[in-house]
Amino acid sequence: MLRPVSCHCYGSAKVCSVCLSRSNQVAPRAGTPGFRAPEVLLRHPNQDTGKTAVVGMN
Repeated sequence: MLRPVSCHCYGSAKVCSVCLSRSNQVAPRAGTPGFRAPEVLLRHPNQDTGKTAVVGMN
């Protein structure tokens, strides 16, 4: 049985070999029943938090 390897590069300027060897993680694209972000609707591969200010102002 393999033990999970933990990285120690969190908070540093360099990325360790453990993190570089990991595969890309895919998160589901979700939204609430009444709203989906434009990048989700347009199936844009890169999602960001640029709309946080708009949500915070409401």
